[in-house]
Parts: sequence; C-alpha cells; structure tokens
Amino acid sequence: MPPFFCAGVSTIIVAIISDRKRVRGPIMILSSIIGILGYILLIIPSLSAPAKYVGACIVGTGLVPAVTTAVAWIANNIAGHAKRGIAAGMVLMSANIGGIIASQIYREKDSPNYTFGNSMALGCLVVATCIAALQYFIYKTLNEKKRKNPQSFLQGKSEEEIRNL
Repeated sequence: MPPFFCAGVSTIIVAIISDRKRVRGPIMILSSIIGILGYILLIIPSLSAPAKYVGACIVGTGLVPAVTTAVAWIANNIAGHAKRGIAAGMVLMSANIGGIIASQIYREKDSPNYTFGNSMALGCLVVATCIAALQYFIYKTLNEKKRKNPQSFLQGKSEEEIRNL
C-alpha cells in the first residue's frame, strides 16, 4: 500500500509543479531517474526486505508521475485535437503494455527478489529516460529555431494547419 500512496502523492505534486512551471520534459526525466534509483535498490541482493520496500516506494514515486507527465507532454506538443488524442492514447497504450510484459518477466521461480524482472524493468526505464532526454533536446532545438524565425515554420502550411499549431 505505501508504494501506491507514494506514487499518488508524488503524481499530484509533479502535476502541480509541471503545470505551474509549464515544463514537462525535464520533470519527466527527473521522475524517471528517481524510478531508476528505486529499481537499483530492488536489484541489490544483499539489501534487507525493509530496504527493498523503500526501493519499491521510490520506484512508485518516480515511475507513476513519469507516465502521467508523458501524457501531458505529448498533449502539449501535438497540434490538432485528433492527433493529440491519438498520441495520448498511444502513450497510454505503450505504458499499459508494461502490464503484459510484467506478467512474463516477474516469474515465480525468481521469487522473492525478482532480480530478472526488476533488471528488465530497470533497463526499459533507462531506455525510456534516454529517449525522453533526446526528445526534450529535439523539442528545445525546434522551439529555439521557431523563436528566431517564426515564418520558416509557416511556409508551405495550409491555413488549417497554421490554426492547429
């Protein structure tokens, strides 16, 4: 129960901060890094059960806000209602596929430490964090180009496309 409580509280805090600061990417990356640290604690075989429970709380504190921030981030960066809805659905779909994968990587034979499952989850989270960092820098570069020369992004676009920007 406490890992889910930590996840809920951190999600609310992250949502408030990201809305007030109008920043999604760096907050998502930071949340993911917190989740990575939690998984590292879960993988260390010599840690006691209470320490691993703290690790599970840290995973929840980082991972759940990262997913919800990803949905908000994609919604802020996709123009047009239909595209935005499809993109948000794809983010949620990919996040929920994790449940299908988890049923295969958290095997009964690995009990009680589940090192294989936690290592796989850690690897996926590291890859997702790297992709988010790359995406952040791509968006940042595009936004800087847009500010310097706004007309270059409007050339060749129809009036409807411009309205949807």
